[in-house]
Amino acid sequence: MLRVPVTDIVTGHTTYYDASFRFSFDPVDGFIFEQFSSVALSAPAATDNIRSGRYVDSRNWCYRIEGPSMMPGGRSLFSIRAGGEGCSNNVGFSASIVTGTAAGHPDIGSRDIVPHLNDSWTYGIVSVRGGSSGFGGSWPVNGLIGVRQNGEQIVFALFNLNGGDTFEPQQSSVLARVGD
Repeated sequence: MLRVPVTDIVTGHTTYYDASFRFSFDPVDGFIFEQFSSVALSAPAATDNIRSGRYVDSRNWCYRIEGPSMMPGGRSLFSIRAGGEGCSNNVGFSASIVTGTAAGHPDIGSRDIVPHLNDSWTYGIVSVRGGSSGFGGSWPVNGLIGVRQNGEQIVFALFNLNGGDTFEPQQSSVLARVGD
């Protein structure tokens, strides 16, 4: 199990551990705990404050951000897609975002631009180009994107110009969180 929360009842401080447990199964009693092993402090969960949920853009087009899924090295994976549950007015655009710095990023780490990217963004790539509805309609597949969460809003920016990566955003959109 990863990130098992253990709370000190005196201080209220919670520490997360990664641990292995061994159980046996008895047809009468069910699972029987035998022992635990390999207890280690868990790496902090890197989510860079990205919040899952339903978002809308300035034209009231709807998007869903899902995640996090844990990845190696303490990174987290999020996805965004147009439409989805609770969203019936647009489809098409989707992207993936991986927390952590650009260096060593599993999707963009080998791009020449990486050493020049600002660590104040969380980066990802466009998976499916959007249609004419909502943002992302002109954002190319595999285009470099950056995101920043600020409270109930998240900024999506395209770091691509004429098919090439740039170290400054070329287009952006702010989405407002409207629910889970």
